[in-house]
Amino acid sequence: MTMLSLGEAARLIPGATVHGDPAVTFERVSTDSRTVGPGDLFVALKGERFDAHDFLVDVAARGAAAALVAHVPAGLAMPAIDGGETRAALGALAHGWRKRFA
Repeated sequence: MTMLSLGEAARLIPGATVHGDPAVTFERVSTDSRTVGPGDLFVALKGERFDAHDFLVDVAARGAAAALVAHVPAGLAMPAIDGGETRAALGALAHGWRKRFA
């Protein structure tokens, strides 16, 4: 399985910054805090009825490698990419990843 480092991922997202070790890698991306697993990048999406930033402690406990966030909460216990609006950042990450194979 192909891995991507946080530093590589941040370069695919305009204006993104890495908080923590940019060499940390992930194999999968998850937007569901209930199914995130060890080594995943968790994307903290915000909707009308929820804000997945509220679940960052839970996904860290489930072994997520890092999170893609709109803002880095104080005391976050895992590496993160501050990518601004996370839905757009996820799209940029997906677009950049796909271009690697085109």
